[in-house]
Amino acid sequence: MRRRESGGPSIAAAKALSSISAILATLPPLAADAADAQTTRAYWEAWQAGLVVRPTLLAELPPLRLLLVLDNLTGHKSPDLVCRLFQHGVMPLYTPLWVVPG
Repeated sequence: MRRRESGGPSIAAAKALSSISAILATLPPLAADAADAQTTRAYWEAWQAGLVVRPTLLAELPPLRLLLVLDNLTGHKSPDLVCRLFQHGVMPLYTPLWVVPG
């Protein structure tokens, strides 16, 4: 994603994050065990298992709320966007979804 002069996310990224936030607001409440850090990390890692390319997860993760499949474009992989998605409980997955059999 291209960054604006101020250093913030691009207008397109800001609109996408706004749309994602609106979708997340419609989801049902989290389960009681969702706040457990070990369980939360296990959910995130389970969705990365077998992927050829795995983004580095943040040290502290919120409960996983949404899987977002994106085109395999450079802007969709910017560290700023990926970290913002992670902070909102969104796991980005990129096409094609190559999975190593295991």
